[in-house]
Amino acid sequence: MCVIWAKIEMQNEQTIEFSYTFKFPDGAEKSFDVRLDAETGESLLPIPAELPDWTLLDCNRCSHCPLNSVEHPRCPAAVSIIDVIETFREVASIQPVEVHVTSPQRQTSKDGVPLPAAMGALIGARLAASGCPITAKFQPMVRHHLPFATFEEAAYRMVSMHALAQLLRMKAGLEPDWELKELNQLCEDVNTLNMDFARRLRDLHVNDSTTNALSGLDSFVQMVDLSVDDDLLDNLKKLFSAHLEA
Repeated sequence: MCVIWAKIEMQNEQTIEFSYTFKFPDGAEKSFDVRLDAETGESLLPIPAELPDWTLLDCNRCSHCPLNSVEHPRCPAAVSIIDVIETFREVASIQPVEVHVTSPQRQTSKDGVPLPAAMGALIGARLAASGCPITAKFQPMVRHHLPFATFEEAAYRMVSMHALAQLLRMKAGLEPDWELKELNQLCEDVNTLNMDFARRLRDLHVNDSTTNALSGLDSFVQMVDLSVDDDLLDNLKKLFSAHLEA
């Protein structure tokens, strides 16, 4: 069994770090960091001096990528997970993992997690903070990282994040999206990114653990996307009944 220890610490007022350590049955260990600017949620991890060709923006670039390859020759999402891809490209996805997530506020443990799901927690955080303009709107969620969220938790967090963003837009004099139409579009954009990014990785002939991790993220966001409708709001009315009193 592979063991993962995820340690979440408030390093100082400017920086937040997540440290994931994977421990394999043979005793080998591998650690990955997610280091964020506490105010913006952007990654503070150093960029490797040498970047592989598969990180080039125009190498199987996402169909809806808005970046200019002259100004941005490298895909920020790809650059953010180079070490993850190189580590797990030969690892089979059937390995179960044990996960321990520790922060100053709480400790969470989960046994028997499929390796793609464990990788998905790390990859999702890295992509959101990478500087990719498609995933950047998820920076508030990675700033308050919740590994292995359930479908209900993910849906609640995404809708809450979007609602708070609309309040901030309104106070800034911008048009708010109280109907959640832009949230549905955001989910569709992330679905497209995950599918296109998986094509980039398949050309590397990586093992299925990595592509399955992306597929898991894709399926999860699709479920959230499908749930952001009147049925979700109707289901929440009883829970929010105290807020609905005249």
